[in-house]
Amino acid sequence: MCIFTGKIEEVSETRIFARREGYRQAIVYEMFLSSKIDTAMVLPIPVSKENASNKVEFIDLSKYEDFFDDIEFLFPKNRSRSLSLAASAGPILEVQQVG
Repeated sequence: MCIFTGKIEEVSETRIFARREGYRQAIVYEMFLSSKIDTAMVLPIPVSKENASNKVEFIDLSKYEDFFDDIEFLFPKNRSRSLSLAASAGPILEVQQVG
């Protein structure tokens, strides 16, 4: 879940890609945000306390506009199959409104 530093009007079309490989992980986050004021998004990420060499590296993917389209290509197009797998995974989490 992300946090915004100012009042927002709308957030939509959120897409998240996360992958862990060994001690490294990658998170790519895309969304549409509407706000009348300058607003930052804060996205908490886990960082291990045990490894002092941990660092966060930001990579600008703004020129890779097709990233999520390319990722989506790797997944099955049969949405009903995907939905049935998700439904069998367990109960649905209820969305909580905070603040």
